[in-house]
Amino acid sequence: MRILNNMLVSISEQDVVNGVLTIPNGVEIIANGCLRDNKYVEIVNCPSTLKKIGNNAFQNSSLEMINFNEGLIEIGDCAFYDTKIRMSYLPDSLEYLGDSAFEDCNLLQEVKFGHHLKNIPKCCFRGTSISCIKLEEGIESIGDGAFEYLKKLRKIDFCSSLKKIGDNAFSNNSRTLVELNFNEGLIEIGNNAFSNGYVENLYLPDSLKYIGDDVPMEKLKEVSCANIEVLDLFFKSQSIKYLGKDKKQNVVNAAFSLNIKSLSELSNGKYGEYYFEGRNGYFRITSYINNKDKPRQSKIKNVYDNLEYADWSYPLKRKELKIKKLNVQKAYLQNILKNIEDFLATFGERASEFFTSDMQETNPIDGIQTTNDEMKALTDELFSSSKKEVNMNDISLNEESNLQTSHANDMIIGVPLNENYDYIDDNNRMWRNGDMLTFNEQQQIEQKGISLIKKRKQK
Repeated sequence: MRILNNMLVSISEQDVVNGVLTIPNGVEIIANGCLRDNKYVEIVNCPSTLKKIGNNAFQNSSLEMINFNEGLIEIGDCAFYDTKIRMSYLPDSLEYLGDSAFEDCNLLQEVKFGHHLKNIPKCCFRGTSISCIKLEEGIESIGDGAFEYLKKLRKIDFCSSLKKIGDNAFSNNSRTLVELNFNEGLIEIGNNAFSNGYVENLYLPDSLKYIGDDVPMEKLKEVSCANIEVLDLFFKSQSIKYLGKDKKQNVVNAAFSLNIKSLSELSNGKYGEYYFEGRNGYFRITSYINNKDKPRQSKIKNVYDNLEYADWSYPLKRKELKIKKLNVQKAYLQNILKNIEDFLATFGERASEFFTSDMQETNPIDGIQTTNDEMKALTDELFSSSKKEVNMNDISLNEESNLQTSHANDMIIGVPLNENYDYIDDNNRMWRNGDMLTFNEQQQIEQKGISLIKKRKQK
């Protein structure tokens, strides 16, 4: 065994006992190509001092197992390329993993990632036999072709920290990978990232900003997305052209339900209210909302002739905006009801305390008058506070500016409009700048000797 400056440079057959190589303590680096093409090392025990495994260190060797140490920081390019390794438990201390580090390890079935690894580089696990991938928190990107040609892959657990999936990252994989449930926080999915797959259920997160070409659509049964904008992004990707013919000019048909979270959750909480159908170069959207027996269908569109997505996405966007307004209105009314319930509960307690008190020491008429005054004041205050607690301008005017027939206040109730003066209405209640004053505020104004002209409330 040759060691120079704490770096393992080479070994001899005498250093290996029954196929096991134990690297002595003090070694910090395994040199580039140190055990490349080695045919008598099957198991390697790493010392606690090891920090780096160099490029091509075990490439094309007979290595079957390596016991990584905590403290290892770096694994170089092609370090275990084309070995017989069966599992890889990467330590938490690992910060850098090189390109093609485990590529073509066709016996590799299991991998565990550490918590300090941020990037899985290109072709890192290409051509392995991994069946389940669990990405640990901290991983932010997956490189091009990192998990390509995994013929046994059936499940991927994405982490919330993942932001980017590279080109061909999971392409040409097993036909048993039927579900893709992407994490919120994912921003980009590269070209052909899941091409030639048999995905049936697809969830697209609200954070998504880019989808590359060739998303597998021919086997889809259900597509769920956060809002209309994400659906827009999905259909505008070039995969839409494959609904007519694929790259080999074969006819590809697609049909799946559309679950739009912003519509279904805000309305009835039901999914599958829309249905997408693509047949022989044409597609249309069917709506099952309100009447399941008599669905409403969009016009049939030709994929090849100036596809105008906006022709059928526009009604969906209008419906989404309408539901948002209804929810603001609902929240406003719910807040009023809650305040009424709180007030009645408080009033009941005070009335109970009054009638159970010593009636001989208390003037009942004064007590009742005080309670009535408090009830009147609290009633005034609860309507005023309800309006302040719920922001009636939650719907952005910019959001509506692109919809030609929408108006910001069409569906908002309970807000006095066009009031910019002080007046007293027919019920002798004071109004200022569109808000009805509370009983206490009105008393303060009257005590100051301020008189207001009695007007009818303008409509």
